[in-house]
Amino acid sequence: MRKLTDTDSETLKSALEKLEADRERIIEEKIARDEAVRATLPVEVLGLAPDNEDEYNERRNAEHIAKLRKAGETREIYFDDNAIALIVTGVPRAGRDFRR
Repeated sequence: MRKLTDTDSETLKSALEKLEADRERIIEEKIARDEAVRATLPVEVLGLAPDNEDEYNERRNAEHIAKLRKAGETREIYFDDNAIALIVTGVPRAGRDFRR
């Protein structure tokens, strides 16, 4: 297997940036046509980080989508990837952090 050169890395980085920009443009166009909405999760404060953060975030997203659907939202839903949705303080609290 060939090792990546600096040029290869820059090419891959550039391609990824283009893909991300294209994805964002497509989402913004859908929002402008009222075919989609951008949702932001409410900020949640935890003392301890979830055991599996990806599963935790997927569950929160699914719960939020279910809530929006129940309220009548029918458009595509995209989450704001740059919004802060989880704060981990490192200080566990009884009744909040031991429910998991």
